[in-house]
Amino acid sequence: MADVFAGQLGPGDGPALGAVWATGDRAVCEWAWPPAEDGTVLRGLDVYRVRDGRIVAKDVFGKITS
Repeated sequence: MADVFAGQLGPGDGPALGAVWATGDRAVCEWAWPPAEDGTVLRGLDVYRVRDGRIVAKDVFGKITS
């Protein structure tokens, strides 16, 4: 499943994908961008709701850490 998400990002540097898991009608993907010049990292996760094999909703939660 991680390969599917990675393919959606396109070329160039992007976030590193972490764990991807699914249960019932929900799928979750963890990610983190490379550190910024000040050392902070944007980390987060995407929560997908799936119905009949299609994504019907997506929520994104992120946090900047040092």
